[in-house]
Amino acid sequence: MSISSMMDVAYQRRQDVEPRGRGISSLGEATGENPETKSPVTTALEAIVTYIPTEIVATYVAVVAVIHPTIAGTTTEAPVADWIVFLAFLVLTPITAWLVYAAKCLNAGKQLPTGAALPLWEMSAATVAFVVWAATLPETPLGGFPWYTSGLAAILLLIVSMVLGLIAPLFTQRPLP
Repeated sequence: MSISSMMDVAYQRRQDVEPRGRGISSLGEATGENPETKSPVTTALEAIVTYIPTEIVATYVAVVAVIHPTIAGTTTEAPVADWIVFLAFLVLTPITAWLVYAAKCLNAGKQLPTGAALPLWEMSAATVAFVVWAATLPETPLGGFPWYTSGLAAILLLIVSMVLGLIAPLFTQRPLP
């Protein structure tokens, strides 16, 4: 379920309307690709990215590409810039999730969501998903830690995508005032 879909569901629940769907469909299912030919890590990566606002994913990848220019097959080191970009997008992720939901509310003629009306589950899921997704990227700032390995990131990705998919249907939103 994408962040936009989660926002639609949250908005509908606040309107006392039955949600359109539950669970996560992989990107492969959306594009018509056969999900059986994908590795579990690829499927989990696609599933977890659906929780993160598209604006965050696209912009983060572009910014990381800019601060890590490839010259003759090698990349330059930018550990401070990596952390600044990572932390900035970590902060921007829940804000962007709120903005997506707020835009849906305004388009429907409702008040901006504040206080108890905040889409906290969607904001939290997006933030957790961003951290795990960013940890799997080749230019992750977490790569500087001695305990970090790409295998550990893949295991974390599998576990978190499973847990988010299992608990997402359990969260309901209160109606808008």
